[in-house]
Amino acid sequence: MFSNCVSLESLNLSSFNTAKIITMEKMFYYCRKLQNIVFDSFNTENVQDMQSMFYKCTNLISLDLTKFITSSLGNMMEMFSVCSSLQYINLSSFDTSKVTYMESTFNGCSSLKELDISNFDLSKVFVMTSIFRNCNSLENLQLPVFNIGSTSFLHADFMFYECNSLKLLNITSLYTLPLHSTEKMFYNNRKLTSLILPKLNTYWVSSMSGMFYHCELLTSLDLSFKDTSWLDDTKEMFKGCYSLQFLRLSEFSTTKFKDMSSMFYDCRNLTSLDLRYFETDLLTNMDSMFYGCNSLSYLNVQSFNTKLVTKMSYTFSNCWNLTSLNLLSFDTNNVINMEHMFDNSFNLVNLNLSSFSTNQVTNMNNMFANCYNLISLDLSNFDSSKGRIDNMFTNSTKIEKIVSGDEKICEVKP
Repeated sequence: MFSNCVSLESLNLSSFNTAKIITMEKMFYYCRKLQNIVFDSFNTENVQDMQSMFYKCTNLISLDLTKFITSSLGNMMEMFSVCSSLQYINLSSFDTSKVTYMESTFNGCSSLKELDISNFDLSKVFVMTSIFRNCNSLENLQLPVFNIGSTSFLHADFMFYECNSLKLLNITSLYTLPLHSTEKMFYNNRKLTSLILPKLNTYWVSSMSGMFYHCELLTSLDLSFKDTSWLDDTKEMFKGCYSLQFLRLSEFSTTKFKDMSSMFYDCRNLTSLDLRYFETDLLTNMDSMFYGCNSLSYLNVQSFNTKLVTKMSYTFSNCWNLTSLNLLSFDTNNVINMEHMFDNSFNLVNLNLSSFSTNQVTNMNNMFANCYNLISLDLSNFDSSKGRIDNMFTNSTKIEKIVSGDEKICEVKP
């Protein structure tokens, strides 16, 4: 009705008769200068759709919707999305018992510091993707019980994306809820110090990519998920979790994992990582998987099946405290990139890579660069005929012995 009234600053709707209205979709859409709306006698009893109702009302500072009757409401998608100046919103009287869509409901409410939706009934909701996305100032979030029916699946990807002012988050009420997706769920929650998770029902989840990306202040995570049988993408899952000291993954089912690139990237305070039970028969990407895990002194990856892996660049780069690695079980017949694979892992002393086949590798640049304490290398099956080996041993000046029949490698060895 008032959609794209970009110059409208104030509205008094007290005389409006809306008793028969069933949709208010985009009613105030992109009223970017709107600061005040009077709803005194607004009748919303029959309204089923409020999608994008206040979308991009970027000058609205407060909204009191306590007089709204929402017993028929089914769609709240993007309802307050990109209300970037909104500081106060009262939804305490909202009846959400019939709502199924809450995707991006508060997305981009970047000035909102407090939000209480503890009264919400979520029994019919199955899409909450990006619901609090980019709520950058949100410090206090009161959530309801997630009492969604057992036949429903919750789409929770991007749910708390860029909520980088939240310090405490308790989602234990998600315990019985079957999740469908959790990609980037807590992405860039930089101030989060406490995340209380239940044993999530993740059987149908296929991607956890970036789930805890740059949760920089979290020190502990116990991921006792019920089941991860369909999970295949964990790239950047813990990337930038600088403070993480404890991580439990022992109950992970990894049989379908394909992409683990940057999974533990820059987890610089992790001192141990138990991956003994990882089965990786379908794994194809290990790029930067352990990059910057510079507190790890021991890493057991002997259970890994790498026969389908094509990417191993930077896999163990900047693992400063590792003194040894057993990679004899690695099958590298399909790998095409190994650049910087061990670069800057300067406490490695001996490396036996005799099982490595590199006849498909096109890039081995800087593979052992800055391995200052490396003394011996077994590269007996290396074939560099298809690949570049620029700066392969740069600054690795302590190497005394390299076992290799490859002429190119023998020519560049220090």
